[in-house]
Amino acid sequence: SSGINAEWPLRPGVNTPYFTQRLNIIEVTVSIPDDIEDIKRMVDNILEVCRVLLNSNSFLRFLEKILAIGNMMNAAIKKTSPGFKLSSTLPKLSTIKSQDKAVSLLDFIVQQCVLLDGDCLKFVNDLEIVHSASQCKSNI
Repeated sequence: SSGINAEWPLRPGVNTPYFTQRLNIIEVTVSIPDDIEDIKRMVDNILEVCRVLLNSNSFLRFLEKILAIGNMMNAAIKKTSPGFKLSSTLPKLSTIKSQDKAVSLLDFIVQQCVLLDGDCLKFVNDLEIVHSASQCKSNI
């Protein structure tokens, strides 16, 4: 047929070296501004969470409770700690279990806070934004 083929504008490009790679680069270049905006929103959410936590007296008191309980657990080996790394300690709180495996260390700490100092858990109410920040994952 003498009609125009939809592929005719691409025909010269098909013989161009690295044609597919060049098309991929063009596609990425076009999507970069949207990706940058998404990343900026994610970083802004994470920074807001950090600001909330840094200004939260109840969160500080909760971390002090974690440190005190950790020091009590270490008392048997006569070792106390002036602090701990959040990145290595906090994830372990839910995995360390009681002997009967019914209660995690995190559950125990929260129970003790409720009994002795419920105000140290008030920071949870200030962290509505944490949920949105925790969903920040990049596909880039």
